[in-house]
Amino acid sequence: MRFKSFLFLCLFGSFLSSQEIIIPDEETYYASELVEFLQKLEEEPLNVNTAKPESLYKLPWLERQEIKKILILREKEKITSWQQLQNIGIDEYELQQLKPYLTFQTKFVFRFRNQLRLEMQESDLQNPSSLKYYQKFQVASSDFRFGFLTQKDPGEKDIFDFYSYYLEFFNDNLHAVIGKYRLTWGLGLAFASKLGFSKTSQTSYTKFYNSSYIDPYTSSYEIWDLQGVATEYRLDKVKITSFASYSQLSANLSDDKITSFNSSGIHLNSQSKNNVDEKLAGMALDYNLENTIFGLLAVYDKFGKKFYDETLNSEYSLLSGYMLNEKLGFPIFVEVANANGKLAAVGGIRFGSSHFKHLFIARYYPKNFPTWHGKPFAEKSNFDNEQGFYYGLKLYPIQNLKLNFYFDIWKHAKTNYWEKMPTSGSEQFAMLTYKYGKHIWRFSLKNSNEEKYKSFAGISKIRDVNSNNFSLKWRQNVN
Repeated sequence: MRFKSFLFLCLFGSFLSSQEIIIPDEETYYASELVEFLQKLEEEPLNVNTAKPESLYKLPWLERQEIKKILILREKEKITSWQQLQNIGIDEYELQQLKPYLTFQTKFVFRFRNQLRLEMQESDLQNPSSLKYYQKFQVASSDFRFGFLTQKDPGEKDIFDFYSYYLEFFNDNLHAVIGKYRLTWGLGLAFASKLGFSKTSQTSYTKFYNSSYIDPYTSSYEIWDLQGVATEYRLDKVKITSFASYSQLSANLSDDKITSFNSSGIHLNSQSKNNVDEKLAGMALDYNLENTIFGLLAVYDKFGKKFYDETLNSEYSLLSGYMLNEKLGFPIFVEVANANGKLAAVGGIRFGSSHFKHLFIARYYPKNFPTWHGKPFAEKSNFDNEQGFYYGLKLYPIQNLKLNFYFDIWKHAKTNYWEKMPTSGSEQFAMLTYKYGKHIWRFSLKNSNEEKYKSFAGISKIRDVNSNNFSLKWRQNVN
């Protein structure tokens, strides 16, 4: 308790001495790792001439083929203008999005940042502790980072109800994180951000397979973080990743068995908080050839309590392999994983020119496959019991006009919690974006049809649920 009080005073004191504080409202919610990454790059842009390929892969507007063109260009000459990037095939839309996060010059950076947000709403005043509190503290230099994040929700008494901390080191060959971290590997069957990518308006988007890496856990999403040590070691074309974690999860229990996990992050009593241990360890090997990447992953995971549903294993071993091949000029990607005899797979192909791009993805996820830390391409974040096919298209029919389309169809071959029979669904999406001068107009339309268990007029049964959503947006760049 004394340590927590001392740490709180240190963090609050450092907040008072901070010179610049910019805290958007959404930071108190579950900001994705992409948002965190881009916010950091706004303050410390990547140098196009020296940035590592792994850092460029994280940018959501660059494909692998475009990054390869950048690497080839900077070997021949120093990149000093956006026109050079446009000349190698990166379109103007992408460059406009990239400009806040890239630079052509290098500077030494030592960054200190502290954010604090206090919030109280009248509707929460009946709670014993109605204050909502959020703080993030970060120190960074060219070869290390340290950070600490803490958050409490209304009704929670402990100001350190949730916290994350990390110490990160990196050089040309070694990258290590001590504290809380997350893993991204392959196509996401075993490890991926729960707040990561899925179906978006970028219909031919393939960023989810671009890289495997470890990162500090900087999100306030209060579940599925890893805690311990993770390291990456690079030796020429080989990358070896090792990791070990011991963490505590908040679960709903019945007869001392797990019925579900609490992902809301709200803990109004200590009995339901951090009541299940998770021990996890593993190793990954990535081999990078000129046009092909191979990867192998082995993981052991064990929960401290058994599941109430006896078809779920509280202890499992997972072996996964993935491949990305671009030898033919277009990416073909696939990952296959086996966990205690259950086989899951996802793969696809992307092809076309810079003005006409196609993306095909097929997926097969069996019922009760361990989805705890993964998030591959799927209809929803929980990819259990799903089979599907996706097609996305992006094209530029005329100058300044961009069209995006996708079609996705899926089925749940086994029963779900409410739906006691196999169900299916589909989704169609179209978006038109037109740019004229400093003005951008965007119109989107999405149709969804899915079989769901619904109650209507006192009758509960599986029904066809159809929904249509459309939006029209206009933006003007005044500067």
